[in-house]
Amino acid sequence: MLTQIDRLTIYCVLCFVTICSLVLRTPENISLLPLISLASVMIALTIELKTWSESETAEEKDY
Repeated sequence: MLTQIDRLTIYCVLCFVTICSLVLRTPENISLLPLISLASVMIALTIELKTWSESETAEEKDY
C-alpha cells in the first residue's frame, strides 16, 4: 500500500508531466485532455493535503 508521501510524489510528477505537455504543444495540436488531467491532479492534491496527518509520517519514521 502506498503511503501519503508516495501518493503526493506521484501526483506532483503527474502535475509536472501535464504542465509540460500543455507547454510543449503547438497551437495546431491543442487538446483538452491535458487540461482535464491537470484539473484532476489538482483536485487529488487538494484532497491529499487536506487529509494529511502528521501522526502517520511519525509512525513511518519508527520503522
